[in-house]
Amino acid sequence: MGTNADHIAQQAGGFEPQRQNNFSLEILGLTGNDKDLISLALSGISEIPGAENATIEIAYQNEKRYVAGPAVVGPFTLSLVDYVDMGVRDAVLRWRSQVYDPTTGNIGLAKNYKKLGNLILNAPDDSSYRVGQLIGIWPNTDPKGGLDMNSGEKVLMEIPIVVDKVIWAQGITASPP
Repeated sequence: MGTNADHIAQQAGGFEPQRQNNFSLEILGLTGNDKDLISLALSGISEIPGAENATIEIAYQNEKRYVAGPAVVGPFTLSLVDYVDMGVRDAVLRWRSQVYDPTTGNIGLAKNYKKLGNLILNAPDDSSYRVGQLIGIWPNTDPKGGLDMNSGEKVLMEIPIVVDKVIWAQGITASPP
């Protein structure tokens, strides 16, 4: 291989980049039309979730060594377009009320608010998919977002999503989950 870029996105195929806008997020276990509303209002996610290990330090005489500690999946922020005629905010608030009900002050049971999801990265021509299964996802705050009297831009709701575990399917498949 030389120092040129002839191998990237060549006519014969190879090294096709994943585009940021070729993805979808399915949240399974939401009731009614809420799953579709949240999927269709999707604008973005802050980062692709993945596991990170804490580091355990072991001191021995004048040196230190490090080993892997517990794995933790960091939260990601879900951005949704707040469509006024589709009840997207209501769908998120229904899910959120399973976590915390502001009327009663009760915290819900994990079996009711934790959901399964699929983060699907697809090729630009929809010919292949990579799928990350999101296990134990739930919103830990009400939807947030800014408003500005000087702007005509769409309102985005920002919702931090907690994740217990992410399992990426091995390889690339020819069909979505």
